[in-house]
Amino acid sequence: MFAYAVVVCLTLFVGWLYVWERLIETASLADPLKHTLLGFFVVAYALQAARWLFFRVKGDLSWLVGPAYFSVGILSHLFLATLLKDICYQLWWLVAPQSFQVHEAWVNSWVSYVIFFICLAANLWGAQTAYEGPEIQKVKLDGRKGRQREASRPLRLVQISDLHVGPLIRRPYVENVVDLCQSLNPDVVVFTGDIGDGKPEHLENDLLPFKRLKVPQGIYYVTGNHEYYWNVDGWIHVAKGVGMRVLFNEGIEVVHEGQSVWIAGVPDRSAKAIRPDHIEDIDAAIKEAPESSYKILLAHQPRSVIKAEKAGFDLVLSGHTHAGQYFPFTHVVGWFNPYSKDLHKHGNAHIYVNRGTGFWGPPLRLGATSEITLLEIDL
Repeated sequence: MFAYAVVVCLTLFVGWLYVWERLIETASLADPLKHTLLGFFVVAYALQAARWLFFRVKGDLSWLVGPAYFSVGILSHLFLATLLKDICYQLWWLVAPQSFQVHEAWVNSWVSYVIFFICLAANLWGAQTAYEGPEIQKVKLDGRKGRQREASRPLRLVQISDLHVGPLIRRPYVENVVDLCQSLNPDVVVFTGDIGDGKPEHLENDLLPFKRLKVPQGIYYVTGNHEYYWNVDGWIHVAKGVGMRVLFNEGIEVVHEGQSVWIAGVPDRSAKAIRPDHIEDIDAAIKEAPESSYKILLAHQPRSVIKAEKAGFDLVLSGHTHAGQYFPFTHVVGWFNPYSKDLHKHGNAHIYVNRGTGFWGPPLRLGATSEITLLEIDL
């Protein structure tokens, strides 16, 4: 783990050095401003390095993790903006070398100012959006599969995903999530993984608000990939302790308005790399489902829909992607996932990908707000 932390620290150092050399050092900035920016860069890197080198230290390090992750967000934007600037400069030099030589110095100074302050402003805005909490996304689905039934009240299913309780998301944030969930009057609540980021024994009190969530048909939970980075057994124990039913390659039948609904769950599809006994088994999860039931699978990663549709599930609920969480990654996440947000049809099944109820890493939400999903399913 220490070797990994060193690699991360070296990578961050190279990132800050590149931004300094190509964005700040090449600009004609006044010495007081340049010294101020140098101090900012040094402090930001020191926070990031300390966060990784003290990764497993016991105790509350939120005072360190918050500023460290915020500065990672700034670095990612500064690095990409500086890289884009260098590419544009190269094209300018190739197309009009004389104009480049005459105007480069003053253009470089103004571009440096603009890039730095736009990135800083974007990160402050993104942080505010992240801490404002999730929005409610409402989705309507026809789950009758051609059946002719008298009009009945649709199943109200609320999905939470990727809450990431940890140093930056604590009990007040969770209280707000629980209040929002309860206000939706759900019949069922499901939690599709990544409940926390940290040692469960340090964070279990932050999840206690879930104990007061009243849901007639129950709260169901499956593991995401992040539980396995810490102590998956501990996180499962915490989930059970606050009233969640953990689904592990299994399902449970609930009846709504006389119609059978099979709610099944599987562990994260990548879990076997850390826990060889935690293998996603979608066939086992549907094995005991009544033939006529509407079949819902809780699976953390959207890629599980491929097997789920073939197995006979009608709806897959996933998370994992955060819809990229912040620009420009909001436009990249779809390259690595078959679906990255919202509702989609996959063969005979539907899949809904929650954008995440919390956030991970940099406390930023730019172009992908966090959400709690209310699915109203006609059965």
